[in-house]
Amino acid sequence: MGAGQFDADEWIEIAKAAGMKYLVITSKHHDGFCLWDSKLTEYDMWKPNDQLKSLQECVETLIETVGGDGNLLLNVGPMPDGRIEPRQVDRLKELGAWLAKYGEGIYGTRGGPFVPGEWGASTCKDDSVYLFVTRWPAEGPLKLPPMGRKILDAQALGRQLPNGEKALIRQTESGVTVDVPKSDRDEIATVVVLTVDGQATEIPPVKVP
Repeated sequence: MGAGQFDADEWIEIAKAAGMKYLVITSKHHDGFCLWDSKLTEYDMWKPNDQLKSLQECVETLIETVGGDGNLLLNVGPMPDGRIEPRQVDRLKELGAWLAKYGEGIYGTRGGPFVPGEWGASTCKDDSVYLFVTRWPAEGPLKLPPMGRKILDAQALGRQLPNGEKALIRQTESGVTVDVPKSDRDEIATVVVLTVDGQATEIPPVKVP
């Protein structure tokens, strides 16, 4: 079967809906493998029974990558007829919806200052530090080491806290504690944006125990 239903415009629209900023097409691998079956090889990239990553897995991979100052290339494989598998399209659109809500802390940022770990990851740009908290402590607030900048403000990104409340932040010489009411935490990653007194990108990396 050939890739007769491949539609480049449709692929581009799906990529946009997923929040992607560019595409990288691998039509032939360096070792000779082809994207689709051909007269020269029976190999193709489509694996119809593979396990699709959940939205949470996709988001956590994105957060860890960007928080580590990296750039994520999300792999999407076509079906033999050239179309993107519908379940992959659905997942990409879910990721796009998440990015529409929290993309401020992803696009145009650098990783840090807090190094990614079990707790989550952070990004920064201008005078803002974005905390992506994926795992809160069983009890009490998240505790982070000192960051070398004074925190001027803190907001829960993408969520409207009741009665105009803000994310609960306490900064002392020993570190920073972060808390958001459990009922207002995002199921995948709660994003808290800190406004600091200077360029956040100039803060040295901070390891979180």
